[in-house]
Amino acid sequence: MSTTHCAVENCRTTILNKTPGVSFHSCPTSTEMRKQWLRLLKNKCSVLDWYKSQICSKHFEPKHFDNQGRLKDNAIPTLFSAASTSTQANKSKYTKTYPAKPLQSKAGRAQAQDAARPGFQARALWNNSIDSSPRHITDIPRSKVDRLLKKRTQAELTNDIKNTMNKLNEPSDLDSYVTDDLRCRIDAPKEAQLWLMIKKQDHLNSRLMELVVQTKKHVEILQNNAEQGRNAKRENEQTIESLKYVVKCLQEKHATLEEQIEILTAVESR
Repeated sequence: MSTTHCAVENCRTTILNKTPGVSFHSCPTSTEMRKQWLRLLKNKCSVLDWYKSQICSKHFEPKHFDNQGRLKDNAIPTLFSAASTSTQANKSKYTKTYPAKPLQSKAGRAQAQDAARPGFQARALWNNSIDSSPRHITDIPRSKVDRLLKKRTQAELTNDIKNTMNKLNEPSDLDSYVTDDLRCRIDAPKEAQLWLMIKKQDHLNSRLMELVVQTKKHVEILQNNAEQGRNAKRENEQTIESLKYVVKCLQEKHATLEEQIEILTAVESR
């Protein structure tokens, strides 16, 4: 999904060829405005991403801009080229919306251009549904094991693995089936291959747990440093206030001394 050109199909405006006065505007964030934009743009854009797509100012009426040229919050794109309008009827028959990944490659852009041809189903991307709740691709049917694993917590799965490993007997000749590059020999039995895989996974889990512990320590250190920084800032502010008070007192004393000097000078002159 490119952010350098207008998302409206058949609009050739880009950040490189735009004329003075033309600006690009992001999609709205409110639910109500997204509904209105969706109703107007669903047949005008082959690909639309609420977070990345931009519409150029050519598609907005002058009343939708304030005195400083900024787009109003209630602005909606209503101006489209004749080519885009003429293909709207045909595209509405063949265009469907699917939650899909943004088309970023050249091949993806070519596919979006082919969407205007009759008989071709264009995929329009809507990353966020109208009710502003995230829309996900339909889950692939999972097996019973996958569904049960998803319900278990990490601690429960870890305990199950440890208990299962304690019940199983590791082959006494496992080392003889393992090569120097940590692979099983061709003649290794399935049991030895499975145990090597289990050991690799267990070692990897241990490394990950060490990283988790280190990360927690680093977070605590950063939090302590941040708290110390805040305390130091407060102390500096108090010191600055104290110094300001001292300077004020010195200025008052200086003014008093100047007055006394003037009085003494006047007395001596008499």
